[in-house]
Amino acid sequence: MKPLLISGITIMLLTTGTSWGQVAATSSRRPPPKAPEIDAASGTNAIALLTGVLLLAAERSRSRRSQN
Repeated sequence: MKPLLISGITIMLLTTGTSWGQVAATSSRRPPPKAPEIDAASGTNAIALLTGVLLLAAERSRSRRSQN
């Protein structure tokens, strides 16, 4: 349960990153840092990586349960 919770929190933070950046930018007087935009291809790669990690974690916990 704990890895699933950590994974969920990580995904939520990654998907709301732009919102947190805007909050930080509006709370300070300096201009926001310039960052490269993410195109659809790199976004898809990131989602595929996260999905793979989550599936591996789920399989690992499932195999632990079946051994006990």
